[in-house]
Amino acid sequence: EEQVKRVQELLANLAEDCSNISCDSPVEELVAALLSWTPGASGTFPGGLAILAAVRDLGLTRRPVPEASVLSILCHALLCKPGISARRMAEAGKLVPEWRGHLLQILLRPALERVDMASGNEVRGGRYREGNVDCLDGVADLCLSPRELVRIAQTWKLHEVPHFAEELRQLFDEDTASEGERDSPSQTGPRLPPLSLDGEELLLVPESKAEAELASAVGRAQEALARGETVLVGIDAEWRDPRPLSLLQLAVCIGDEVPSVFLIDVLAPLSRTVLENCRSLMRVDVPQRHIVLVFSPREDIRRLSIAGLLPVERERSDDFDLRPPTLKDLGWIDVQSLDWGLGSMGGQPSLRGVVRTHLRKDLDKRLQRSNWDSRPLSASQREYAALDATVLIRLHRYRQRSDFAGTLQSLGSCTPLASKESAAEVNERTRWERFRASPERLRSRGEGTTAKARNFDLGFVLPGALNKLMRKMRGLGLDTVILPDGAKGARLAEVAVKEDRIIITGNRKARLPEHCLDRAYLLRGTAPDEQLREIIEVFQVMIDADCICGRCVMCNTWDWQLVTREEVRGNPQVPERTLEAFETFWSCGGCSKIYWEGRMFEKAHGHYRSFIPGDTCSKAEDVADCESAKEDGEMQPKTCDNRTAREEALADVRAESPKAEVRINGMSQHC
Repeated sequence: EEQVKRVQELLANLAEDCSNISCDSPVEELVAALLSWTPGASGTFPGGLAILAAVRDLGLTRRPVPEASVLSILCHALLCKPGISARRMAEAGKLVPEWRGHLLQILLRPALERVDMASGNEVRGGRYREGNVDCLDGVADLCLSPRELVRIAQTWKLHEVPHFAEELRQLFDEDTASEGERDSPSQTGPRLPPLSLDGEELLLVPESKAEAELASAVGRAQEALARGETVLVGIDAEWRDPRPLSLLQLAVCIGDEVPSVFLIDVLAPLSRTVLENCRSLMRVDVPQRHIVLVFSPREDIRRLSIAGLLPVERERSDDFDLRPPTLKDLGWIDVQSLDWGLGSMGGQPSLRGVVRTHLRKDLDKRLQRSNWDSRPLSASQREYAALDATVLIRLHRYRQRSDFAGTLQSLGSCTPLASKESAAEVNERTRWERFRASPERLRSRGEGTTAKARNFDLGFVLPGALNKLMRKMRGLGLDTVILPDGAKGARLAEVAVKEDRIIITGNRKARLPEHCLDRAYLLRGTAPDEQLREIIEVFQVMIDADCICGRCVMCNTWDWQLVTREEVRGNPQVPERTLEAFETFWSCGGCSKIYWEGRMFEKAHGHYRSFIPGDTCSKAEDVADCESAKEDGEMQPKTCDNRTAREEALADVRAESPKAEVRINGMSQHC
């Protein structure tokens, strides 16, 4: 509703700026008005979306507009600052559904040019490589990743258009080749026997025998549910982009029978009978007895919805796009989210890791990105696909064993039912206690009882999206480095292993090498303060008054020099009015950033003290002030509880020598 109101305001401004523009104006006038209009942004609604909303509300998509004009308007919207992010590109397509093909082709052009240049071929740039398309030259920097382009094409139902499918496949194959063969990384720990089929029958649909067995399985499942028996269904899917789905795997187990695994070939349209039978097995009609098992199913659900195997609904009656169901809507069980006593990535372990720990088998994932569109499927592909589905049933049965609770207890995962803390929380603390005590680490805890010494072995690396959290962690003296926005998981892993740091991420889709998952933690909280308290709790961070504002928020250095007014006079970091108001300043020994005790210092100091257990001196409203204080440099980077004592120490040093060493709060300072 806020966006609709904003668009109405922007359209009113457009009408004022462009002399009574209306839906009845000639196409040429509307195009000229839109190309000269720069609406800016309001809140989270970028100007580019406003231009496309104007196109829709002015009825241009329903009128004959020259292709060159369409391209010019779309490029103008894409280049309008702030631009439309890849995450909101699908929203842009909703505003102009009739122009989606043109919009996708514009987005494809820079990606195709990049591939041509990398391979040394003639730069083509897709379908618009010829003709008068000068406006496309400005979109060279709008280079989305192949995965983002594929997702957009699938959302807009353009992935099956022949020329789009060809170009997307070219991009995706090139991207896969550049990453190299994606074999499973070497798994630490003992060598285990490979996971293999154990009597499960493989049935490839649409073979006639398999279709008959599928119908029989549905009938027997319904009869078993009526008798009060349990029916287990394991679901997995394989694909090769840009096709949303290539193969659907359904492992069906009725009562104590050996599971049957149906490999549903979805390259060709399914018959109505097969489609209804698949939907019947995936639909939970009898909760507690009809149990559908999946593993990290978000992407699978999206793709199954596009392929028509799951029920979808329109967000609005006039909406071109469909909303896929949620895991809660379907009633499925995400096996990954259960407590396995591993805690990898904040309680989200890999399927291979769960199988290794509990089934004592190695699940080979090397065929995960093989060509699932090739027919016939190889024997190894069929076995791999079947195992991904039937292993979910094995894991479910494993959890029903009487000794499963004891297994979790040995992994440090179980707590009494009366405990106020979840098993996962206790498990996380136990895991990181073991990690910190590992003799293989490069870091070790320092000697002494101060927070700085006790936290000496803790080093963190964060992605660029967690910049606010980084500043707060440094504010509590934690050794924290942050990578630039867009840095890949491989770079996070490289820094973490090289410098013995712990990876902190809030992105559940973060693609980290498997060999570094033991040093990765996935945040549950979303607000920076909530995340900081979570880190303190999970890693058992010690906090005292001496570590508050211990590190420079700009460069992570714990090295401060106490300097006088005269020493910073003329420094552009210190305004003249600040210079006159304060006598002493602090200079970072790493980046020479200047700090002083401005009016915000007390509030910032109180805010950080609130993270000390049992200290309630802070107020909630101080949080925003603390952030602004750090931005302005108006806070002391090293805390002294007794300001008078500090000033007296400084005076004594000045009396004895103009240049001397002074130790304040246990830290050597240069005066």
